[in-house]
Amino acid sequence: MWTEVASGVILGLTVAGLLYLREIFTVPDYKRERIDVSPGNPKDVVHLYVFPPTCPRPLLNSSNACARLLMFLDLCQIPHEVHTTADVSTAPKGKLPYIKHGDRVLPDSKYILKYLLATYGTGKPMLGRLQIQLDEDEQLRHMLLDSLVDQSLYHDALYSRWLNPSISERNAFRDAALASVPPLLRAPLFRMICAGMARWLWGYGLLRYSHEDIAEMAIEHIDAAEAMLRNRTYVHGETPSISDCWLFPAVNGFLHVRFDSLGVRQHLIDACPNLMHYHNNLAKLLELHEN
Repeated sequence: MWTEVASGVILGLTVAGLLYLREIFTVPDYKRERIDVSPGNPKDVVHLYVFPPTCPRPLLNSSNACARLLMFLDLCQIPHEVHTTADVSTAPKGKLPYIKHGDRVLPDSKYILKYLLATYGTGKPMLGRLQIQLDEDEQLRHMLLDSLVDQSLYHDALYSRWLNPSISERNAFRDAALASVPPLLRAPLFRMICAGMARWLWGYGLLRYSHEDIAEMAIEHIDAAEAMLRNRTYVHGETPSISDCWLFPAVNGFLHVRFDSLGVRQHLIDACPNLMHYHNNLAKLLELHEN
């Protein structure tokens, strides 16, 4: 009897080991189709799919990418409808945001913006209230800003919210972020998401540092954005531009997602007058009022 049990255990461990090795050494053959950003029909209404907000306005959306498109469509005065969903299983590329426009479905905020600019903004320096054409210096500034926002500040926010060392704050964020999930499922789902975030941030390199080091780096990133706005009302001067659709959601998120374990929010308020002035100007333009 015991021999049979031992044989079964050994067989099970062997199979599990082989499956684990296959997982490690097999490169997945992902289906990766090119995203078509050729112009669509400007008469069609844009249907935008975003995450539900974790708290009400004045937060546009806790996802910078979702907030970016909400801001762009608003300032460019493009007819659109917003749909909220937490289900990414049917979303193209398996992530939000995405849009449906006529018979087209497009993922990824950057590609969506390329498509919308091709559809609505070709040959126009301004679209609605937003400057959409950038000169060479502005394009360079935009590329630097893109790296700061979509790499540095993005990962700072992920860590600050999902891997908050304070259990009480982490649980509060869980209940806000997963409000649409039945209470009994929130804890296991949240732990699964946090584990995925931890693996992602370890691979990215951020989680290899102490909490104190990560907080210090996050403040340095915010200070870099503060310096970019010296003597400027908006990213490129006195007119809001497409680049502001990158920076504003990041600043807005740190100010209004009240789960910040890195001290970025307080640093913004205490030591970043340029960013606070910038945020207040755009919040008025977007009619984001405190409740």
